[in-house]
Amino acid sequence: GDARRRVAADPVGTGYLLLVDPADRPIGWIAAGLLREGERLEPDLAVPSSPFLDRRTTLKDALSLLLDADVQAGIVVDRTGRVRGLVTAGLIAAQLQDEAPR
Repeated sequence: GDARRRVAADPVGTGYLLLVDPADRPIGWIAAGLLREGERLEPDLAVPSSPFLDRRTTLKDALSLLLDADVQAGIVVDRTGRVRGLVTAGLIAAQLQDEAPR
């Protein structure tokens, strides 16, 4: 619908797609089942539930934010608020396990 908005793919298999504004800043998540071909993507369909994570967010802090928000993915943003990627609790847990002393 609206050429000024884009939807990011569902790389973590959540059943939700991330709606971003024209500057690639996150608006929120839309359930994939709500999307219909040819319909406009309206921001009111998006739920802004994920925490934003930046380069200063530690893995432990990111995991805590995800658990507190009860969401599956956090949105990694740059200093301008543009989406740079997603991180899940599972990815963080795996990284922390790899870093743990043995």
